[in-house]
Amino acid sequence: MTAAANMNTNLEDVFRQLDRRLSPEHRFADALVQMERDLSAIPMRIDDDALYSTKQTAARLSISHRTLEGWRSRGKGPKVTKLLDNSGVRYRGKHIREFIEACEAWA
Repeated sequence: MTAAANMNTNLEDVFRQLDRRLSPEHRFADALVQMERDLSAIPMRIDDDALYSTKQTAARLSISHRTLEGWRSRGKGPKVTKLLDNSGVRYRGKHIREFIEACEAWA
């Protein structure tokens, strides 16, 4: 099974579970919180050439954006790309992937 087919299967399972949670005996807010948890468990695709914001990168690393900002201030984490238009920093997908691989090798 390809990664895309696997992800679609995971999404279908998540939505099937959500349908069951939205029955009258469950509160809508609880179902939304659980859906967010379920969706966060699905691996996000990382395109090597794409530029990701701090929040997008943190989501791909399954950490808070504040943790990522702390790492950046201490020179840790994925390599940062600073934009010339002064609109902040971005993380190239290639650098995110390299960081993940380095963490896996270290563990």
